[in-house]
Amino acid sequence: MNILEIINKDFDMHHKDVEYPATQAVDIIRKFVAVGGKLYKTDKCLFTYFDNPTDTLDVHSMNAGTGKDLSDSVNEFLNIVPDRYSFITTHYKNPRITNLSKYFSRPCDVETTEDGGFKMTIHLRKTNECI
Repeated sequence: MNILEIINKDFDMHHKDVEYPATQAVDIIRKFVAVGGKLYKTDKCLFTYFDNPTDTLDVHSMNAGTGKDLSDSVNEFLNIVPDRYSFITTHYKNPRITNLSKYFSRPCDVETTEDGGFKMTIHLRKTNECI
Protein backbone atom coordinates (compact mmCIF):
# COMPACT_ATOMS: atom_id res chain seq x y z
CA MET A 1 0.00 0.00 0.00
CA ASN A 2 1.16 3.54 -0.61
CA ILE A 3 0.98 6.30 2.00
CA LEU A 4 -2.34 7.68 0.74
CA GLU A 5 -3.93 4.22 0.78
CA ILE A 6 -2.72 3.64 4.37
CA ILE A 7 -4.08 7.00 5.53
CA ASN A 8 -7.46 6.50 3.82
CA LYS A 9 -7.84 2.97 5.21
CA ASP A 10 -6.76 4.06 8.70
CA PHE A 11 -9.34 6.84 8.66
CA ASP A 12 -12.06 4.48 7.39
CA MET A 13 -11.27 1.92 10.10
CA HIS A 14 -10.30 4.01 13.12
CA HIS A 15 -11.30 7.66 12.76
CA LYS A 16 -14.92 7.81 11.64
CA ASP A 17 -15.51 10.52 14.25
CA VAL A 18 -12.85 12.84 12.80
CA GLU A 19 -14.29 15.91 11.17
CA TYR A 20 -11.80 16.27 8.31
CA PRO A 21 -11.21 13.96 5.37
CA ALA A 22 -8.15 11.77 4.94
CA THR A 23 -6.98 14.05 2.12
CA GLN A 24 -6.54 16.78 4.71
CA ALA A 25 -4.44 14.35 6.76
CA VAL A 26 -2.16 13.99 3.72
CA ASP A 27 -1.68 17.77 3.69
CA ILE A 28 -0.89 17.68 7.41
CA ILE A 29 1.72 14.96 6.82
CA ARG A 30 3.29 16.98 3.98
CA LYS A 31 3.60 19.96 6.34
CA PHE A 32 4.90 17.63 9.08
CA VAL A 33 7.71 16.46 6.77
CA ALA A 34 8.38 20.03 5.61
CA VAL A 35 9.20 21.03 9.21
CA GLY A 36 11.50 18.07 9.81
CA GLY A 37 9.09 15.27 10.69
CA LYS A 38 10.10 11.74 9.72
CA LEU A 39 8.05 8.93 8.20
CA TYR A 40 8.60 5.19 8.23
CA LYS A 41 6.30 3.03 6.11
CA THR A 42 5.75 -0.71 6.23
CA ASP A 43 3.36 -2.60 3.98
CA LYS A 44 0.23 -1.52 5.93
CA CYS A 45 1.43 0.99 8.54
CA LEU A 46 2.83 4.49 8.59
CA PHE A 47 4.84 5.82 11.54
CA THR A 48 5.38 9.55 12.10
CA TYR A 49 7.93 11.03 14.48
CA PHE A 50 10.39 13.85 15.05
CA ASP A 51 14.07 13.13 15.57
CA ASN A 52 14.96 14.86 18.84
CA PRO A 53 17.89 15.27 21.24
CA THR A 54 16.30 13.36 24.16
CA ASP A 55 16.45 9.62 24.82
CA THR A 56 12.72 9.24 24.06
CA LEU A 57 11.16 9.10 20.61
CA ASP A 58 7.45 10.04 20.45
CA VAL A 59 5.76 8.13 17.63
CA HIS A 60 2.30 7.98 16.08
CA SER A 61 1.17 5.16 13.81
CA MET A 62 -1.54 4.74 11.21
CA ASN A 63 -2.63 1.16 10.59
CA ALA A 64 -4.45 0.02 7.47
CA GLY A 65 -4.38 -3.64 8.43
CA THR A 66 -5.06 -5.98 11.31
CA GLY A 67 -3.70 -5.98 14.84
CA LYS A 68 -1.09 -8.49 13.69
CA ASP A 69 -0.06 -6.12 10.91
CA LEU A 70 0.38 -3.36 13.49
CA SER A 71 2.41 -5.48 15.93
CA ASP A 72 4.60 -6.82 13.10
CA SER A 73 5.13 -3.26 11.84
CA VAL A 74 6.00 -2.01 15.33
CA ASN A 75 8.63 -4.74 15.62
CA GLU A 76 10.02 -3.78 12.20
CA PHE A 77 10.12 -0.12 13.26
CA LEU A 78 11.89 -1.01 16.53
CA ASN A 79 14.74 -2.47 14.45
CA ILE A 80 15.46 0.83 12.69
CA VAL A 81 15.30 3.21 15.67
CA PRO A 82 18.74 4.78 16.26
CA ASP A 83 20.67 3.36 19.23
CA ARG A 84 20.74 6.70 21.06
CA TYR A 85 17.07 6.30 21.99
CA SER A 86 16.17 4.37 25.13
CA PHE A 87 12.39 4.65 24.86
CA ILE A 88 9.54 5.11 22.41
CA THR A 89 6.29 6.66 23.58
CA THR A 90 2.98 6.65 21.79
CA HIS A 91 -0.45 7.95 22.74
CA TYR A 92 -3.68 6.28 21.63
CA LYS A 93 -7.37 5.84 22.49
CA ASN A 94 -8.05 2.25 21.38
CA PRO A 95 -7.62 -0.12 24.36
CA ARG A 96 -7.09 -3.09 22.03
CA ILE A 97 -3.64 -1.70 21.19
CA THR A 98 -2.58 -2.40 24.77
CA ASN A 99 -3.30 -6.09 24.19
CA LEU A 100 -1.03 -6.11 21.14
CA SER A 101 1.96 -5.08 23.23
CA LYS A 102 2.51 -8.70 24.27
CA TYR A 103 3.62 -9.34 20.68
CA PHE A 104 6.20 -6.54 20.64
CA SER A 105 9.83 -7.57 20.67
CA ARG A 106 10.60 -5.15 23.53
CA PRO A 107 8.94 -4.72 26.93
CA CYS A 108 6.59 -1.83 27.53
CA ASP A 109 4.54 -0.06 30.16
CA VAL A 110 1.06 1.39 29.65
CA GLU A 111 -0.58 4.10 31.69
CA THR A 112 -3.98 5.76 31.44
CA THR A 113 -3.88 9.45 30.59
CA GLU A 114 -6.07 12.19 32.08
CA ASP A 115 -8.21 12.31 28.94
CA GLY A 116 -9.05 8.60 29.21
CA GLY A 117 -6.56 7.52 26.57
CA PHE A 118 -3.36 5.58 26.96
CA LYS A 119 0.38 6.25 26.85
CA MET A 120 2.64 3.35 26.02
CA THR A 121 6.36 3.45 26.71
CA ILE A 122 8.42 0.83 24.89
CA HIS A 123 11.85 0.07 26.37
CA LEU A 124 14.41 -0.16 23.60
CA ARG A 125 17.32 -1.37 25.70
CA LYS A 126 17.49 -4.60 27.61
CA THR A 127 15.68 -4.35 30.93
CA ASN A 128 18.89 -4.27 32.96
CA GLU A 129 20.09 -1.32 30.83
CA CYS A 130 16.97 0.81 31.42
CA ILE A 131 17.39 3.71 33.78
